[in-house]
Amino acid sequence: MQSTFCAHQATPMANLWEGSQMNFARFTAVALAASLAATPVLAQSSVATGSAVSDASAPARNPVLADNGKVRTSKVIGASVYNDKDQKLGTIDDILVGDDHKADQAVISIGGVLGVGGKLVSIPYDQLKFPEKLGNDTARVMLPGKDENALNGMPTFHYASNG
Repeated sequence: MQSTFCAHQATPMANLWEGSQMNFARFTAVALAASLAATPVLAQSSVATGSAVSDASAPARNPVLADNGKVRTSKVIGASVYNDKDQKLGTIDDILVGDDHKADQAVISIGGVLGVGGKLVSIPYDQLKFPEKLGNDTARVMLPGKDENALNGMPTFHYASNG
């Protein structure tokens, strides 16, 4: 059986392909224009709605706390830890839950630079305080009565005793 090529059979397929390329090019151009038009809108800061007017001089609310005053553990992990003299002691690395299913220990990363050369220490969770208002807008946890020397003198915490 011999296959024959007819010019009139190839033409409709070629026109279909050219139309697809044209439609794809138009779609791409429209999508690009829409994304460029939306970029300034996305870059603008959101404006709060409601009757409350924010006062720039008012202290920021601690993002570690929910509106009902409960502690948000997802915001506690990674939060900076300060003492009552406003000295940064470290950051919260983890929260350990006890057998009673309540927060039992807080693991704090102290010392080091960018996670290198530091150590982990564990303190009872109930020693942490969560101020409602902050002077700035960063998450903050307070550990009153402690300083860098006290934490450095604590034993190093290990997540697993088997290395």
